[in-house]
Amino acid sequence: MMTDPMTETPSTLMMRLKDATNEHHRRAETRKLQQDLLAGKLPRETFGAYLGELLHVHRRLERRMTRQAASHEALAAVFHEHHRRESDLLADLEFYGHEPGPASAATRDILAEIDRWASDGPAALLGALYVLDGSMNGNRFIARVLMQQWSLAPGPGLRYLDPYGGDQPGEWAAFRADMDAQPFTPGEEAAIISAAQHTFDAIGRISDAVYEAA
Repeated sequence: MMTDPMTETPSTLMMRLKDATNEHHRRAETRKLQQDLLAGKLPRETFGAYLGELLHVHRRLERRMTRQAASHEALAAVFHEHHRRESDLLADLEFYGHEPGPASAATRDILAEIDRWASDGPAALLGALYVLDGSMNGNRFIARVLMQQWSLAPGPGLRYLDPYGGDQPGEWAAFRADMDAQPFTPGEEAAIISAAQHTFDAIGRISDAVYEAA
């Protein structure tokens, strides 16, 4: 990792994002729901409930980003059609026979934040996208676990976890390049990092709420 020898600050936004969110990421990954999911121990009903909460998050984020990208060049340059997960989540929910209900209190908190980011500084929305699209790097391994545990074939039931298939490394590399190519102001970078930290924490709280309600 290249750093500024005077400050030891990571030299690109994506490096700074990773550095600033490491602890938030770790806390999100150690929630019981995440651990049971990775171990193939999570009941299908609970997984369906989790996907239902994520549907609310993605739907709100994607709609706000679509609206703001019309007038925000950096959003338009980074957020693309293939980043949309709403249709994948709806397909998986149908596969598992789970009808999504109203958003939980934990999910409503992040929905309110997404609305605030869209209003106060749309670049911050990219912090949430960083977390959610970046999660696909690890979700591919979870998909393989579920394929074995639940005797699933690639595709139905796993569209959200593995949307890119073998193209995942290239898609993430393209996202990294797009993010680092934008001329964000220091204030926008700070907002993106803060939003990413908040999103990791929100995913942890949503995971806990789903598990407690199961």
